Amino acid sequence: MRAMDPKRWTCPVNDPLEGLREIQMPLAGWPEAMAALALGLLLAALVGLLLRTVAFRPPSARQTLMAELAALHGRSDGERLAGQAALLRRVKPGAIPGLSEAIYQRQPQLSPDDVEREILHLIKTARV
Repeated sequence: MRAMDPKRWTCPVNDPLEGLREIQMPLAGWPEAMAALALGLLLAALVGLLLRTVAFRPPSARQTLMAELAALHGRSDGERLAGQAALLRRVKPGAIPGLSEAIYQRQPQLSPDDVEREILHLIKTARV
């Protein structure tokens, strides 16, 4: 084996990296800040839309009917009976006999509270 001659090792005198330009960083000014803000807002809107479609479900038909029935509280007896009759048509038409006639009576025989209890029972037991 022959030993290498240290005189034959040559190092370049000129460094090849010397001719490269300095790294130029972008200026942190208003245009860059506005672009970053716009990008952040766009990303937040996309994440919000994704979460809204995944996490939030619309209320069921049963929940909607219960909310509409609760919204009738505080109205006059005639208005409550009319609203309850409209809800009853969607749940089980004709389930409470005499309700349609009671709407038009000055002093109805049916109590709105009794009708509400019956409708609540129908909503809970019916397939809605």
